[in-house]
Amino acid sequence: MGFQPEVSARIMINGKSYQFGEHPHAQGVPYGQEGRQGTVYLLYGENDREKKALKVFRNKFVDPSMVFLTQQLTKHKAMAGLMACERFVVTPQNNAELLAKDPELLYAVVMSWVEGPTWMDVLLNKQRLTRKQSFSAAFALTQALMDMEQRGLAHCDLSAPNVIMSMLDDKLWDVKPVDYVQLIDLEQMFSSQLERPEHIPAGSPGYAKQTATQSLMWGAHADRFAGAMLIVEMLGACTDTFMDNAWGESYFAPTEMQSRCNRFDLLMYGIRTNWGDALASLFARAWGSEVLTQCPTFAEWAMELSKMESTIRSETAGAAAIVTVQERVAIKQSPVGSSNGEALQQAKRLEANGNHQEAIEVYRSIYVDNPHPSMVKEIEIAISNLEGKLHKAKPHKLTSGASRGGNKLWISSVFFLLMVIGFLTYKVYGNADNASAKSELASANLTIGSMSQAIAEGEQQIVELTSRLKEQSKPPTQKRIDWINLLNKDYEEITRIAQSTEATKSELDKKTFEASEAYINHLFDFVKVSYQLDQQWADRTNIVQGYYFPYMYNRNRNAQLNLQFFESYKDNFR
Repeated sequence: MGFQPEVSARIMINGKSYQFGEHPHAQGVPYGQEGRQGTVYLLYGENDREKKALKVFRNKFVDPSMVFLTQQLTKHKAMAGLMACERFVVTPQNNAELLAKDPELLYAVVMSWVEGPTWMDVLLNKQRLTRKQSFSAAFALTQALMDMEQRGLAHCDLSAPNVIMSMLDDKLWDVKPVDYVQLIDLEQMFSSQLERPEHIPAGSPGYAKQTATQSLMWGAHADRFAGAMLIVEMLGACTDTFMDNAWGESYFAPTEMQSRCNRFDLLMYGIRTNWGDALASLFARAWGSEVLTQCPTFAEWAMELSKMESTIRSETAGAAAIVTVQERVAIKQSPVGSSNGEALQQAKRLEANGNHQEAIEVYRSIYVDNPHPSMVKEIEIAISNLEGKLHKAKPHKLTSGASRGGNKLWISSVFFLLMVIGFLTYKVYGNADNASAKSELASANLTIGSMSQAIAEGEQQIVELTSRLKEQSKPPTQKRIDWINLLNKDYEEITRIAQSTEATKSELDKKTFEASEAYINHLFDFVKVSYQLDQQWADRTNIVQGYYFPYMYNRNRNAQLNLQFFESYKDNFR
């Protein structure tokens, strides 16, 4: 069973007493934010104003080297943006009694709790920034990354969830400019003093280069592309079109990276018109870079931004970039009722007891109930982890990149074989008077025809795969709109056919059924995608509807038919 703390439960770490805090949007549930490597819990010291973060790692990421890593990270705790470097590790030497009770806490990390929404929260909430806020956020992030780069440090997983906007926290009124932006999830940081971690992310979707690989994402230059994307996102967040066009957890959809797309054109126009050609040029360099070293250094970003600092200060009153009263009211998060909290507790209990499928269903029910954005990512990660456990015994499917590479290799192989066949055909023609040669020619022609058909089928598979990837990259809201439009179109087609007078009744009967079948199939696909249901659900639903609709039709005509129908159909319910 995994670590399952209770709200207000006490825990003694390094001789000091802490208390688990409650999730602000789920009553009775401890504040536990799911991440890629583990869960971060909120701890209160004996003084409620003292807050700590307890990061409990999943088994895969529990590593004794965390002790040495923490010793190195604490050296940088005074640097801008690296408050989370102030930390210590739960070890058997210092916490034997605690680990005897809760062994899951082995090599867990206790660090400073960083207040404020993540940049992902800002994007999901569509929270438009003022011009001063945009500049202050981008400048603070740039300075933090420049300081790190000058010391040979890199975060190596920069993305919207890993950037906390302390400057936008409505409870903090005296945030210093140096603390406007904070970086979290520092366990994969690069330093010449550190060993390469066993688990390195290959870049986060929406912030990674198209050519990003794990081998390239741990090094001194690893942050340059992702950092550039975050800087321009922050600068663009004050423009008219930015939030309306943002994809979701990042401004760009993952499949759009480094391509000429509408979002790029809009953001480039916003940067150029609001911040000038110099910053737009840096954006273009990063976007068009083939390798990380071609991206601008953070010193280049800082130099251009510093030229505008005095102008920005003179445009608005006051030196601190704080949220206006109206914006505070808009983004203030109201507590959610106990229903989501109880459901979340139930899901965690099921997960702890090994009932993974049931836990997934409960998590999905919370997801469908439109939880607060701060819970959405946590639920998505929990579902993803559980689905991974359920399917780990199954063979993995090829990734989209591997599929594309496989198709290219397959087509190249076919092309090579066709060249060989062509050569043989040429040789056969040269000896066409030979009966055996003519037979070989006929055989070669058959082979060419067969392989031509295979190429055509392969090309069709590539087209279908490309279309599927494009569909998967759409934001959830756009997917919903597309599905509804498709269902409306299907129904219009049913109505058109049913009211048509151009065909015979038998033709109308068949065509109306086919159009109705298309509507039902699309409806099932819509429900399956919207609620993340599996193929087993689809199969069972088809079985149920196969019994339900004929039964309803017969019930008011000849009830005896249903008895016969039941006997012939019941074996489907297995």
